[in-house]
Amino acid sequence: MWLALANTVSESGDELLRNLEAISRFVEELRVRLSGTGLDGLEGAVAAQARIRAALDVLSGDELDAMRARIATLAGELTEVAERLECLRRLKEAVLR
Repeated sequence: MWLALANTVSESGDELLRNLEAISRFVEELRVRLSGTGLDGLEGAVAAQARIRAALDVLSGDELDAMRARIATLAGELTEVAERLECLRRLKEAVLR
């Protein structure tokens, strides 16, 4: 019984060690990627997130909703411009034939 228990713990311990090593490799890769973007590793990313949250927390829900509406309107207008430009391109192409 003790041998079976010891084997179970050993297998679980090996799996735990593999999982910890995988997490460690992931964290190191993430640290390198974040450092490459100008953030100082995970600590820098967390600090940046805190600063962004603090800046956004002062905005009301109504302000955010109004800005979303303006962005949606602008996106629609830009879509219309793109469609008109496509029509002009086709017209120009037809005239040049």
